[in-house]
Amino acid sequence: MILDAGDVLLRPYEPRDRDALVAILGEPSLMRLVLEERPLAKAEAEAFIDRDFRVSGRLGYRTVALKSSDEAIGFSGFRACHYLNEDDVEFGWVLARKHHGRGYATALGEALIRQALESWRLPRVLAACSPLNHASERILRDKLQMRFERQVEPRAGFSRRVYSAARGWQ
Repeated sequence: MILDAGDVLLRPYEPRDRDALVAILGEPSLMRLVLEERPLAKAEAEAFIDRDFRVSGRLGYRTVALKSSDEAIGFSGFRACHYLNEDDVEFGWVLARKHHGRGYATALGEALIRQALESWRLPRVLAACSPLNHASERILRDKLQMRFERQVEPRAGFSRRVYSAARGWQ
Protein backbone atom coordinates (compact mmCIF):
# COMPACT_ATOMS: atom_id res chain seq x y z
CA MET A 1 0.00 0.00 0.00
CA ILE A 2 1.24 3.45 -0.91
CA LEU A 3 -0.65 6.45 0.47
CA ASP A 4 -0.31 9.82 -1.20
CA ALA A 5 -0.26 12.60 1.40
CA GLY A 6 0.52 15.82 -0.43
CA ASP A 7 4.29 16.33 -0.61
CA VAL A 8 5.00 12.99 1.09
CA LEU A 9 4.24 9.35 0.42
CA LEU A 10 3.67 6.56 2.88
CA ARG A 11 5.35 3.61 1.21
CA PRO A 12 6.70 0.19 2.13
CA TYR A 13 9.98 0.13 4.03
CA GLU A 14 13.08 -0.46 1.93
CA PRO A 15 16.54 -1.39 3.29
CA ARG A 16 17.94 1.95 2.06
CA ASP A 17 15.64 3.69 4.61
CA ARG A 18 17.32 1.99 7.58
CA ASP A 19 20.02 4.56 8.44
CA ALA A 20 17.58 7.48 8.34
CA LEU A 21 15.03 5.63 10.48
CA VAL A 22 17.65 4.50 13.02
CA ALA A 23 18.78 8.13 13.33
CA ILE A 24 15.18 9.30 13.88
CA LEU A 25 14.53 6.60 16.50
CA GLY A 26 17.67 7.67 18.35
CA GLU A 27 16.91 11.41 18.42
CA PRO A 28 16.40 12.29 22.13
CA SER A 29 14.38 15.51 21.73
CA LEU A 30 11.99 13.82 19.31
CA MET A 31 11.62 10.43 20.93
CA ARG A 32 10.91 11.78 24.43
CA LEU A 33 7.34 12.44 23.26
CA VAL A 34 6.57 9.32 21.20
CA LEU A 35 6.52 5.52 21.41
CA GLU A 36 8.30 4.57 24.66
CA GLU A 37 9.19 8.21 25.40
CA ARG A 38 12.92 7.67 25.09
CA PRO A 39 15.47 7.44 22.30
CA LEU A 40 16.31 3.95 21.11
CA ALA A 41 19.88 2.71 21.01
CA LYS A 42 21.00 1.55 17.56
CA ALA A 43 20.37 -2.15 18.30
CA GLU A 44 16.91 -1.34 19.74
CA ALA A 45 16.06 0.82 16.73
CA GLU A 46 17.12 -1.92 14.32
CA ALA A 47 15.05 -4.50 16.24
CA PHE A 48 12.06 -2.12 16.17
CA ILE A 49 12.40 -1.72 12.41
CA ASP A 50 12.76 -5.48 11.88
CA ARG A 51 9.70 -6.19 14.03
CA ASP A 52 7.30 -3.30 13.40
CA PHE A 53 7.92 -2.58 9.75
CA ARG A 54 6.69 -6.05 8.81
CA VAL A 55 3.28 -5.07 7.64
CA SER A 56 0.65 -7.64 8.53
CA GLY A 57 -2.58 -6.90 6.72
CA ARG A 58 -3.50 -3.39 7.72
CA LEU A 59 -1.16 -3.06 10.67
CA GLY A 60 2.46 -2.04 10.75
CA TYR A 61 4.66 0.91 9.96
CA ARG A 62 5.76 2.22 6.60
CA THR A 63 8.32 4.79 5.53
CA VAL A 64 7.32 8.42 5.10
CA ALA A 65 9.29 9.72 2.10
CA LEU A 66 9.44 13.04 0.32
CA LYS A 67 7.81 12.80 -3.10
CA SER A 68 10.46 15.02 -4.66
CA SER A 69 13.47 12.87 -3.68
CA ASP A 70 12.09 9.67 -2.10
CA GLU A 71 14.22 10.53 0.97
CA ALA A 72 13.01 8.75 4.12
CA ILE A 73 11.98 11.42 6.65
CA GLY A 74 10.02 9.32 9.14
CA PHE A 75 7.51 6.57 9.57
CA SER A 76 3.80 6.17 10.04
CA GLY A 77 1.12 3.53 10.04
CA PHE A 78 -1.47 1.64 12.01
CA ARG A 79 -1.38 -0.61 15.05
CA ALA A 80 -3.87 -2.41 17.26
CA CYS A 81 -5.06 -0.28 20.16
CA HIS A 82 -7.02 -1.03 23.33
CA TYR A 83 -6.85 2.40 25.03
CA LEU A 84 -10.67 2.63 25.08
CA ASN A 85 -11.12 -1.02 26.12
CA GLU A 86 -12.22 -2.07 22.64
CA ASP A 87 -10.46 -3.59 19.64
CA ASP A 88 -9.53 -0.39 17.81
CA VAL A 89 -6.94 0.65 15.26
CA GLU A 90 -4.65 3.58 16.04
CA PHE A 91 -2.59 5.60 13.59
CA GLY A 92 0.44 7.72 14.26
CA TRP A 93 3.53 9.27 12.75
CA VAL A 94 7.09 10.16 13.68
CA LEU A 95 8.89 12.66 11.47
CA ALA A 96 12.47 13.89 11.69
CA ARG A 97 12.51 17.21 13.51
CA LYS A 98 13.89 19.13 10.50
CA HIS A 99 10.67 18.25 8.64
CA HIS A 100 8.28 19.57 11.30
CA GLY A 101 6.04 22.53 10.56
CA ARG A 102 5.59 21.80 6.86
CA GLY A 103 2.11 20.26 6.97
CA TYR A 104 3.33 16.70 6.44
CA ALA A 105 1.77 15.34 9.65
CA THR A 106 -1.60 16.89 8.85
CA ALA A 107 -1.54 15.49 5.31
CA LEU A 108 -0.56 12.05 6.65
CA GLY A 109 -3.31 12.17 9.27
CA GLU A 110 -5.94 13.02 6.66
CA ALA A 111 -4.79 10.20 4.37
CA LEU A 112 -4.66 7.68 7.23
CA ILE A 113 -8.13 8.61 8.50
CA ARG A 114 -9.56 8.29 4.97
CA GLN A 115 -7.84 4.91 4.56
CA ALA A 116 -9.30 3.59 7.82
CA LEU A 117 -12.81 5.01 7.50
CA GLU A 118 -13.45 4.98 3.76
CA SER A 119 -11.30 2.21 2.29
CA TRP A 120 -11.35 -0.21 5.23
CA ARG A 121 -14.79 0.96 6.41
CA LEU A 122 -13.84 0.88 10.09
CA PRO A 123 -16.44 2.49 12.37
CA ARG A 124 -13.70 4.66 13.93
CA VAL A 125 -9.96 5.13 14.06
CA LEU A 126 -7.92 6.43 16.99
CA ALA A 127 -4.82 8.53 17.41
CA ALA A 128 -3.09 9.15 20.73
CA CYS A 129 -0.30 11.40 21.93
CA SER A 130 1.57 12.24 25.08
CA PRO A 131 -0.08 15.07 27.04
CA LEU A 132 3.27 16.87 26.63
CA ASN A 133 3.22 16.60 22.82
CA HIS A 134 1.37 19.86 22.20
CA ALA A 135 2.20 20.00 18.49
CA SER A 136 0.71 16.56 17.78
CA GLU A 137 -2.31 17.28 19.95
CA ARG A 138 -2.94 20.53 18.07
CA ILE A 139 -2.86 18.61 14.77
CA LEU A 140 -5.24 15.91 16.05
CA ARG A 141 -7.67 18.36 17.65
CA ASP A 142 -7.53 21.46 15.47
CA LYS A 143 -6.28 20.46 12.04
CA LEU A 144 -7.72 16.95 11.76
CA GLN A 145 -10.79 17.86 13.84
CA MET A 146 -10.69 14.61 15.76
CA ARG A 147 -12.79 14.18 18.87
CA PHE A 148 -11.09 14.03 22.26
CA GLU A 149 -12.15 10.82 23.99
CA ARG A 150 -10.16 10.74 27.23
CA GLN A 151 -6.76 10.62 28.82
CA VAL A 152 -5.59 7.11 29.69
CA GLU A 153 -2.70 5.66 31.63
CA PRO A 154 -2.10 2.18 30.21
CA ARG A 155 0.79 1.71 32.64
CA ALA A 156 2.13 3.71 35.56
CA GLY A 157 3.66 6.99 34.46
CA PHE A 158 2.69 6.54 30.79
CA SER A 159 -0.23 8.75 29.76
CA ARG A 160 -1.89 9.24 26.41
CA ARG A 161 -4.57 11.64 25.22
CA VAL A 162 -6.84 9.65 22.90
CA TYR A 163 -8.68 11.14 19.92
CA SER A 164 -11.08 9.51 17.47
CA ALA A 165 -12.47 10.03 14.00
CA ALA A 166 -15.62 8.16 13.02
CA ARG A 167 -17.62 7.67 9.86
CA GLY A 168 -18.85 11.02 8.67
CA TRP A 169 -15.59 12.66 9.83
CA GLN A 170 -15.26 16.13 8.28
